[in-house]
Amino acid sequence: MIQESFRLWAKEVNQRGGILGRKVKTVLYDDKSQPSLVEHYYQKLIEEDSVDLVFSPYGTPLTLAASKISEQHLSPRMERTSPCA
Repeated sequence: MIQESFRLWAKEVNQRGGILGRKVKTVLYDDKSQPSLVEHYYQKLIEEDSVDLVFSPYGTPLTLAASKISEQHLSPRMERTSPCA
């Protein structure tokens, strides 16, 4: 479900002309909710895939793992939040 929401976001952004005139592309990996995989995939996204922005995973342990890697690389990371009732 989360992956589909990212794809929908990219589609809508691209229909409006992208970001700063550039189309966005989503690169998704399944971290299986494991912090070690989050670190591995964030490293890959930044170093190999050369992404400009990463979205933070869901959950504190995973977010902390992602933060560690994105901060090492000075790479921007966007947090997702959910409103609580």
